Amino acid sequence: GPRIIIVDPKIPPGAAEGHLMGDANAPVQVLEFGDFECPQCGNFATLTEPDVRTRLINTGVVAFRFYDFPLTQHKNTFTAHLAAACADDQGKFWKMHDRIYAGQDEWSDLVNPAMTDPLSILRRYAKELGLDVKPWEQCVTSQKYTAKIKGNQAEGFRRKVESTPTLVIGNKQVNSLTYDQFKQLVDDALAGAAKAK
Repeated sequence: GPRIIIVDPKIPPGAAEGHLMGDANAPVQVLEFGDFECPQCGNFATLTEPDVRTRLINTGVVAFRFYDFPLTQHKNTFTAHLAAACADDQGKFWKMHDRIYAGQDEWSDLVNPAMTDPLSILRRYAKELGLDVKPWEQCVTSQKYTAKIKGNQAEGFRRKVESTPTLVIGNKQVNSLTYDQFKQLVDDALAGAAKAK
């Protein structure tokens, strides 16, 4: 039968940690609350984020943290969040993050309502990315990181996140942005930090 992974309601949320990219001590801290099945998140990840990485994260200006915020109406998203968290065990969270967003139209039930086995497609990505597939899949199906994902989600609820992607840049919380809008808020945060010194 189909291998949709339903969240185990008995697993309580863990601590909110997010997944860090860049220097943890960068002058501007950015959080993204994202859902792997959300089309706007896919647009942000594939269109805006490459420039953010090259120009702001890799240059040490921004520390970027991705917080899981799976929306309950998206049937296949939790499996994708587990797939990315489990890829982290093998040092490939961001590679899996990127592959999941790039392949949204293959595994998402928003695009393809008949898609009841997202794991079969995510397994192909794991193989493509050179992951050791057996332990990765064992991690996914055992829900090893459900508590962690729920913890990241709980942090979003605490911050009154209602839609994805929600970005927190310095002290401002906003929705999906173009690179120029993102850069403007980073510049504002840098200016604010300079004033505070």
